[in-house]
Amino acid sequence: MSMMERLKTVGWSSALIGIVVAVLGGTYFGVFTPVEAAAVGAFMTVILTIARGKLTWKATKFCVLETIKTFAFVYLILIGAFLFNPFLAVTQIPLELAGIVSGLQVAPLVILGIIVIAYIVMGTFLEGIAMLVLTIPIVFPVIKDLG
Repeated sequence: MSMMERLKTVGWSSALIGIVVAVLGGTYFGVFTPVEAAAVGAFMTVILTIARGKLTWKATKFCVLETIKTFAFVYLILIGAFLFNPFLAVTQIPLELAGIVSGLQVAPLVILGIIVIAYIVMGTFLEGIAMLVLTIPIVFPVIKDLG
């Protein structure tokens, strides 16, 4: 790349870097909460897109449809989790699992480490709320039983 192309690229990316700095800096310095930071970042990105002339009806339609798909996916997981919880209550699986885990001759930190690793793996596939709704009925009795 020529030096002029490099400077032009830095100029275009500096706006995005500015958005990242504003969002992280605002959160770090307590100007706004993480949820508000997400809204600020989204708003600044929309403004940047409009300023660059890249916001078209086709792009807007694509973004709205992708958002709807993601929203529907998350809510299908949540619905499945809420249907799964009564099954767990009837079968007493969480209590049985808590009894088995408490009978193991392992330090509680080892069990906690396994739970953290399981959450990390699940976090690559599931949204946070869906993960919690699915796992809290199982994990909470285990943790409670371990003290």
